[in-house]
Amino acid sequence: MIYSTKPVSCISRELARHDIDLLLIADDERADSHSYMRLVESRRVDALIVAHTMDNDPRLTHLQEAGIPFLALGQVPSGLPCAWFDFDNHAGTWQATQHLIALGHQRIALLSEDNSRAYVTARRQGWRDALSEHGLPETWLRRISPTRRSGFQAVTELMSLPLPPTAIITDSDLIGDGAAMSLQLSGHLSGEDAVSLVVYDGLPQDSIIEQDVAAVLQSTRHRVGRQIADMIRQLVTNVSPEMLQVLWQPEFHPGKTTLAPSA
Repeated sequence: MIYSTKPVSCISRELARHDIDLLLIADDERADSHSYMRLVESRRVDALIVAHTMDNDPRLTHLQEAGIPFLALGQVPSGLPCAWFDFDNHAGTWQATQHLIALGHQRIALLSEDNSRAYVTARRQGWRDALSEHGLPETWLRRISPTRRSGFQAVTELMSLPLPPTAIITDSDLIGDGAAMSLQLSGHLSGEDAVSLVVYDGLPQDSIIEQDVAAVLQSTRHRVGRQIADMIRQLVTNVSPEMLQVLWQPEFHPGKTTLAPSA
């Protein structure tokens, strides 16, 4: 059994009660040559979890060909007969963007992770689709690494533009924390010159920002862990993978950082 994150520890505890072994496959873009295939071929695992599916993910094809039960953490292309669990990442950014547009914002930035993971591209597309519905431009899209430093630098650059955004959405918590720090230092997180800010997953627990920042929220780790463990148990008892495709909806928390744009 291999696990490395808190949500996965919740899953492994649930499965251990049923004597089920679990292998977590990392989101490695070179996964087609990863050593996990040797374990798969040796049939020493009961089931696998494929973390953070990617667009055109080679891991899914390899595992299907090997005939090993697996659960993808991320929505897979339509018609692919495998089990998967995900949140509606498209709906999360779409809802946040629609909320900001309803407040009167027309210059809405997105700070997006610069990779091809399925949840990242879905969040990016949700923002794009909401803007497109209202004929608004994508001028303020920034594709950056998922770090506080990158979020801070991107917001500092955006706010120095002749026409800066009046609202910013970040697609990860670390980027959001850096964005919030930049806005706070420049006097734009609150007050008359505030720039609206929405952070996907909310600010991290160790953030020094005390403001109630708007967020797109997903479920608790424990609830997600129990859901995934239940799906794995069904997989190893030969439930059809097509019957195990679950999409949960995120919730939008407006917080104190979504306001009408200042004059």
